[in-house]
Amino acid sequence: MNPLPGVSDDTWRTFVADISELLELREGERVFAVGPCAEAFLEPLRDAGCVVGHGTIGGLEPSGEWDVVVACGGFEAANDAAAEAVARMVAKAYRAVAILDVSDAAFQRSWFLRTFAGLGMKAIELTDLRLAGYAVGEERFNVIARLA
Repeated sequence: MNPLPGVSDDTWRTFVADISELLELREGERVFAVGPCAEAFLEPLRDAGCVVGHGTIGGLEPSGEWDVVVACGGFEAANDAAAEAVARMVAKAYRAVAILDVSDAAFQRSWFLRTFAGLGMKAIELTDLRLAGYAVGEERFNVIARLA
């Protein structure tokens, strides 16, 4: 189930539970995920009673039909394509957006603060990625943004 080398299944489930807590997810909420780790991220949420769906960032159509939209990896560089992807995620989310496993080398954290604020997000939280066993040689972080 765990998509990351060096990370145990228990560590992965704890990571997903921690993100779920930050997002204040409840049973029955609808969570859509994109990115290379989307299915693995959604599995524990499905087990917890969330309604889940997954696809690609490019395939996101604005509809606001999901409570939370999550990108699990896949953000490579701060550019127009990344800004468009964030805008698509915000348009599809009813309550919150999360972007997980972002490289400090690819993005300045302030880019996310500016981009999400410009899209009307009210509460934006940046947290260091803490995932035991996941050694990629660079600092990484998560972004949690809420509409209200």
